[in-house]
Amino acid sequence: MLRKFNSKDLKPQEYKAINAWYDALDQDMAEANPHRELKAKLRITQVILEEPLATPSDESSKHWFLNPGLKYAATLVLIGIAAYFSLKPSSLKKSSGYKLLVSTGDTRKNVRLSDGSVIMLNSGSSLSIAEDFNLRDRRIKITGEGFFKIAKDTTRPFIIRSEDLNTTVLGTSFNISSYPDLEELKIAVSSGKVRVASIREGEKETLLSAGMVKNQVLIYNNKSKAMEIKTGEASLYNSWTNNELYIDNASVEDIAHLLSRYYHIKTNIEPGLGRSDRYTIKLGDESIDAATQILSQLTKYRFSHQQNQIYIMKNN
Repeated sequence: MLRKFNSKDLKPQEYKAINAWYDALDQDMAEANPHRELKAKLRITQVILEEPLATPSDESSKHWFLNPGLKYAATLVLIGIAAYFSLKPSSLKKSSGYKLLVSTGDTRKNVRLSDGSVIMLNSGSSLSIAEDFNLRDRRIKITGEGFFKIAKDTTRPFIIRSEDLNTTVLGTSFNISSYPDLEELKIAVSSGKVRVASIREGEKETLLSAGMVKNQVLIYNNKSKAMEIKTGEASLYNSWTNNELYIDNASVEDIAHLLSRYYHIKTNIEPGLGRSDRYTIKLGDESIDAATQILSQLTKYRFSHQQNQIYIMKNN
């Protein structure tokens, strides 16, 4: 009958029956009011946009709904989805799993979420999203580094899991560096207020900061679990978004990892180089040869670029 409706080959009584069925359906769905959970599930299919896409104008949306055939076809799709979820009432309530959205490899990527939040991911990073994202809260997981611009929503906190830490915000901007091969995890706030808590497995949540503000930086040691909050220029920590490399109180081993990701090149360290020496250095968009020369001058190690690899050795 719906196919006949699209072709407008309906008898008057059939047309009347379809409209009556549709009106009754609207009333039933309004009374049941499962829209919030259903919409959250539907958003999962459109949650990531590699590049921001233009949203339809209000006028174009109105024209879409003025087409009766499209209206009823869309209704059938929604009915089918709603029926599926109604058969599994506990799936929405109990779902706490994550699914991988994007992995950057040797590139950087911009990600726009369905709530309007925008995340720039550094190379060697991955982002996963909760299956019930934007239902009661907005949960994601990050491995690597990202600069977050979170859309404000006071009813649904945005929660980022990175290693042992949960970072909770309502709407703000900040940088998280959480590479597994680095000694320290760092969170630098650019705007707004950020709550950070430790959630190690088998233990209760430990509040580390109830409200970090602009230019505060939390440093968490992944091995010792020690934590400190210091004042620092937040723009330095997200300077990678401008193709710069900021080395913050890093050991030579961490410098090697940073160089590998920044230049997409293998780095070799002479055995026996310790972690006791720490360096804070800012590099611009220098070439590999220029960077190795600068690092050789500012540290007690010798950095060289040979055969498309970086070598770090003791100074003779």
